[in-house]
Amino acid sequence: MVKKGLLALGAGLLLVGMTVAVNAQVRIAVLPFQNLHGLVDYNELCYTLADSLAKALQQEQNQHFVVIHPDTVDLAVLEVNLNPDNPQFLSDRWIVAAKLGADKVITGTLNVRYGKVFVNVYVYDMKTKKAEFQLRNLYRSQKQYLALVGRIVPRLVKYFNQ
Repeated sequence: MVKKGLLALGAGLLLVGMTVAVNAQVRIAVLPFQNLHGLVDYNELCYTLADSLAKALQQEQNQHFVVIHPDTVDLAVLEVNLNPDNPQFLSDRWIVAAKLGADKVITGTLNVRYGKVFVNVYVYDMKTKKAEFQLRNLYRSQKQYLALVGRIVPRLVKYFNQ
């Protein structure tokens, strides 16, 4: 009888420990990037970059962070009508992140100039709404801009694993 009680207590403590470990993970939402160019045609680049980043980060998630599934983010983006070339983008992104229950938000800016895509990436804390981490002045040709994901993800993983 005592062994069963101790076993149940041990199992309960294990479950509590697992719950604490899961809750210790930082929930990350990758939102579309802001279209600084303003041409609606470039909005697709903003969505595609965010989606590619989210999928690559999902492959790297661990006990330190978990990435909110891109489909879940897309639904929240549609619900709020978050538009990368809209002046309200900066305030609307907080509404989306709050709906998703995110602790951190990865987003940034995207601009197309001279056939190149220029990207800045920011990690924001939802409590302070301030950028805690940034990668700036990244660029590639418009045809090769998704190659930036390979440069961005390792740096983000290193940051989140600190």
